[in-house]
Amino acid sequence: MKKPKIAELSAILNPVLEKTGYIEFGLDKPEIGKDVFVGFNCLDGKSDRADYDSRRTLEKLVKKSLEDTNWRLMSEGVSYRLGYLTGRLRAYEREDDLLRLVAKSENLELLYRPHCGNQPLCGYTTSNDRCLTAAIPNGRYELACSVADIAITVHHPGKILALI
Repeated sequence: MKKPKIAELSAILNPVLEKTGYIEFGLDKPEIGKDVFVGFNCLDGKSDRADYDSRRTLEKLVKKSLEDTNWRLMSEGVSYRLGYLTGRLRAYEREDDLLRLVAKSENLELLYRPHCGNQPLCGYTTSNDRCLTAAIPNGRYELACSVADIAITVHHPGKILALI
C-alpha cells in the first residue's frame, strides 16, 4: 500500500481529473489532529455535464485513483455548486486502520479472538490483547504479523499483500 504525502496527492489526482474535464484542481490547508484531513476543490470544465453526473464521476475518479493508497474520500462525498466541486480526503496512518483498508479492498473479514499466546498463526495482537485474524470468503485464513517491524502480510490464494 502506498502512503503518499499531502504534496503528492495533486500529482496523483490532477492528471486523471484533467483527462475527464475537471480543471483547476487544488488542495486546502490540511487539518491535522488525531487524523489528517485535506479538503480539495476543482471546477467542472464540461458545461453540458449535469450536477449529479459531475459529482458521481468525480467521486469515482478520486476513489479509483487512491484505492492503492492510505487516502480515502470522506463519506460525505463531493459537493457541487455552479460547477465548483469540493470534497475531503482522510489519511489512514495507524496500523489497525491500514489493515482494515487492505481487508476491505480485498474483501476480507477481520475476526478478533482472545489472545492465544505465541502460536504460529496468532499473528497480531491489538492493544487490548486480542488477536486479529483475516478471514477470506472461501473459508481459508491466515495472518502473519511482525508487530516489532509493523509489517503485516495477509496471504490468500494468488496474492500476498504487505503493509510496511
